[in-house]
Amino acid sequence: MANLTIIDGHSYIYGAFYGIPDKAATKEKFRIDAVYGFFALLRNIIDAFPKNKIFIVFDSKKWFQEKLKEKKSNELKELRSLIDQQMIIQQLLDKVNIKWIQHNKIKADNIIASLANYWAKKEGKVQISSADYDFVQLISKDISLARNLHGLVTKHDAKFIKQKFGISPEQYVDYQSIIGDENDSFVGIKGIGPKTAAKLLNEYKNISGIYKSIDKIPATVADKLKANKKLVLKNEKEIPMTKTVPIKEFLKGKLPDVDKKLVSKNINSLLNSVGIK
Repeated sequence: MANLTIIDGHSYIYGAFYGIPDKAATKEKFRIDAVYGFFALLRNIIDAFPKNKIFIVFDSKKWFQEKLKEKKSNELKELRSLIDQQMIIQQLLDKVNIKWIQHNKIKADNIIASLANYWAKKEGKVQISSADYDFVQLISKDISLARNLHGLVTKHDAKFIKQKFGISPEQYVDYQSIIGDENDSFVGIKGIGPKTAAKLLNEYKNISGIYKSIDKIPATVADKLKANKKLVLKNEKEIPMTKTVPIKEFLKGKLPDVDKKLVSKNINSLLNSVGIK
C-alpha cells in the first residue's frame, strides 16, 4: 500500500508566477520566477507528506492557447513567459524522478479525479494538492484536498469542509450549481448566496430535494429557484468531474521514488543541469 500526492500543475504554476512579487530572471533576462515558486511549493508538499508517491497533472497546450486568445496584447508576453517556464519545470521534474502528464484532449481535472478515485480504491490514501476548491467534490474518507499556499499546507477533509462551507463534500456540486463558479464560468442564481445555498442543502439534502420541496421554501427564495431551474440543472450536469478516464495508460510501471535530495537542492544547480545559467 502506498499513498499518493496528486499535484494540480497549473495551480502551482499560476500561484508561483503571480504570487511572487519579484520577477526573478537569469543574466540573459530569461524569467524564472515561476520555476523558483513551483519548486518552493513542491518542497512544501513533500515535507507535508514525505512518504507519498507524487504525480503531477498539467492542463493541455490547447488550454494555454485558449488563454492566449483571452488575453490583451500587453498580457501576451507574460503568458508566453509562463508557457516557457512550464517547459523548464517539466524538464526539471524529469531530473528529480517525478511523473507528470499533460494530455492534449483530456482536461487535467478529469485526469486528477480519475487517478484519485483509482488510487484510493486500489493502492492507498490520496492528497490532491491544488488551490482550486472544485476538488472538494472528490473528498472522501480516502481522498483529501491539500491546499498549499504561502508556505503552509492545509489539509481539507470532510470535517474541515463542513466548518468552512456548512455542507458535506458530497453536496459541493449541488452548492456550486446554485451559487455558480466564476473561475469555471458557471453562472449561479443571482440573489442566492453561499449561506442560503448551504441552508437549503442542509434542509433538503440536494438539488432534487430542494425542487421537490419548493412549496415549503419562502417565496423570495423559491421564486428565484423556479426562475433559474434550467440553469441549476445544467450546472448540476456539467460541474461534476468525470472519474472514468482510463488511468492505466498514465501509470505504466510503478511510480518512481522522488529524488528528494535534488528537489531540496538550490534551484540554480538544477537549472544549470538543463543549460540555464
